[in-house]
Amino acid sequence: MNVLYGDSVCGQGDVDSMNNIVSRYQYYLDLMGVGREEAGPHEVLTCAEQEAFNPSSSSSS
Repeated sequence: MNVLYGDSVCGQGDVDSMNNIVSRYQYYLDLMGVGREEAGPHEVLTCAEQEAFNPSSSSSS
C-alpha cells in the first residue's frame, strides 16, 4: 500500500481512505476464494504508522 499510495494515506494514523483500501482488498480476496484470513491482520495491511515510501515534493523546481 505504501508504494502505491505513499503520503496520500500512509503515516497519517488510522484514516478512512486507508481503511477503505484495506477493506476493498480483503473483499476481492474473498471473491477470488483466497480469504481475508490469509492476508493477515488489519494492522499488517495498513501503513498508518509508516513513513511514506515516496513522498510528494511540495517545492517546485
